[in-house]
Amino acid sequence: MSDSNLLIHIGYPKTASTWLQQGIFKEADMGFSSPWRSDWADPIVIDKFITVDSFSFCPQKTYSAFEKGLQNAKEKGLYSVLSQEMLSCNFLDQSGYWGKEVADRLHSVFPQAKVLIIIREQKSMILSAYGQNIRKGGRQSIEQFISTENFKSGRYPLFRLYVLKYDLLIKYYQELFGENQVLVLPFELLKKDPISYIEHIFNFVGIQNRIIDRERFPVLTNANYKSFTLKIHKIINNFFIFPYRGYINSSDSFLWKCLWKSFSLLDKYIPQKLQDQEKLYLDKTVSTYIKNMYIESNQKTSQLIKMDLSKFGYDC
Repeated sequence: MSDSNLLIHIGYPKTASTWLQQGIFKEADMGFSSPWRSDWADPIVIDKFITVDSFSFCPQKTYSAFEKGLQNAKEKGLYSVLSQEMLSCNFLDQSGYWGKEVADRLHSVFPQAKVLIIIREQKSMILSAYGQNIRKGGRQSIEQFISTENFKSGRYPLFRLYVLKYDLLIKYYQELFGENQVLVLPFELLKKDPISYIEHIFNFVGIQNRIIDRERFPVLTNANYKSFTLKIHKIINNFFIFPYRGYINSSDSFLWKCLWKSFSLLDKYIPQKLQDQEKLYLDKTVSTYIKNMYIESNQKTSQLIKMDLSKFGYDC
């Protein structure tokens, strides 16, 4: 197996993965090749590493599905990249906490690959994930979305807070692939200094002599609606019965398009005072639930990645 010319970007979700995929990883003049790419991500990665059942998974057969793409990229002098943020986890799936198992599968197929992990300050991550849940038809309050209280044994909130203890997954990938084979960057660095962010990735994989033009990259935007708009969205979701869970997730759905346009308009015209009041409530609720949960983990993560996360707003 020849995978020393491969970068695997595993997420996390809600860390501008689309920005990377559309602005960097699909561009040959940036030094990368992503031959398995579709319009939205690398779906083959989901099929081969996430949804495949344990009895059917075979490292040799899985590698064969990628071998031709790896060879073509190498012949062109490009660095192959697999990018799928759900390789780390999927916040909006009750069974989506598969980080360790997927890591084992990736290593068994691509033991020499380099791994890119993007993290995000936990409170910001939770609120972003909650907004996405509402936009996808969710009906939970923020308390129901993250609470670990008053749940019977065997039943859990949709968002499990422990998944944002980043040191656990980072350390595991470092143990599997090697410390020098894993790069971890905070999402906040992209917002603060996108050029430095990209240079870190280039240096990590050894891509040199590339001109980084800020103007060519997609605009980094927050896809979520504002807080009070989400509150209205959540209420209205209770009056819709979707034929199946994935219905509203499809951009081809007429209902999905109507809701998207309607709430986009609402988002512009709802008074900012109402938006700010609801944002304050969400912030306080999340802070109350997580308390000091991530301080020790963030300190360990800072040591693992040799970067002071407190400078980016993380609780340390």
